[in-house]
Amino acid sequence: MIVSGNGQRLIKVTNDDIDKDGHYCVPTTVTEIDSYAFCACTSLKTINMPNVVTIRQAAFIVCDQLEIVVGPKVNLIEQLAFNGCRYLKAFVMPSLNSIAHAVFADCRYLNEIVLSENINSVAESAFHYLYLNTIILDTDNEVEIARIIDLLPQAIQGKAIAKKASEEVYRIQKIQLERLLPVAQTNVLYRFFNPHTKPIVAVDVNKENGKIQSIKKDCVTLPCDILKDINHILGEDNRYYQKAKMLILKEPLPQYPSELDAYSQRIEHIIDLCINKAKEFNPDKKETLLSAENLTNKDYEICNSMAHIKI
Repeated sequence: MIVSGNGQRLIKVTNDDIDKDGHYCVPTTVTEIDSYAFCACTSLKTINMPNVVTIRQAAFIVCDQLEIVVGPKVNLIEQLAFNGCRYLKAFVMPSLNSIAHAVFADCRYLNEIVLSENINSVAESAFHYLYLNTIILDTDNEVEIARIIDLLPQAIQGKAIAKKASEEVYRIQKIQLERLLPVAQTNVLYRFFNPHTKPIVAVDVNKENGKIQSIKKDCVTLPCDILKDINHILGEDNRYYQKAKMLILKEPLPQYPSELDAYSQRIEHIIDLCINKAKEFNPDKKETLLSAENLTNKDYEICNSMAHIKI
């Protein structure tokens, strides 16, 4: 480790300075991390910087195993600081007020970020190639919420949500997604092992005379209760659950508490469509939740996407 003479600037850290668990704690005297200080520290997994205020350009670039960053006093991050930290998952900086160009570019696993009401500047390209699902705004003041949203690149403004509203959103999503699990038809095995389908396996066999013969055999069937139990065991690994979650994440978030009811109705409708599509495998059309006459173009897009679930 190399620090400046007064101990306030961290100049260089190598893999040899990082403990065997991948953790590094910045000395308490350090208030600034220099450009490229941790560049390509491939052993670094977690870092705590208790008194750091400024992170300079490309300080952590290509630290491709870095997962957790904690910096309670950091208020400025310069360009490319965490570029290429593809496994970064948790980023805790409650004092942050400025995010520069491509700070989080290619941080593929950073799905959620919290911005405090101190934030004053966000570069247009700060989140390039980042698969953000949620930007939580650590305030419930509607004036501050509107101000912060206006700072964000337009493409991700719909992912911003007040902290209090975010808790309710997660609850709504969980309740609605779990509606899929008691539905036997959302188990991909249903189409093969349920008596309402055609439980037949066909195998092409090459005969000695060079001809191909198709041999068909009835499959064993499974009771719906077993398929439902399998769904509950799989939980989030259920294919319909995963696909429905992807569709839900495309919906704009309610940025204010007053928008929660409308959001809840949209999510409920998406799950209704998913269940409706799954039950097309059941000849009892009475079980479907929605009539085709009432479907919009967007509804048809959702149904089509559910039809392409792979086994």
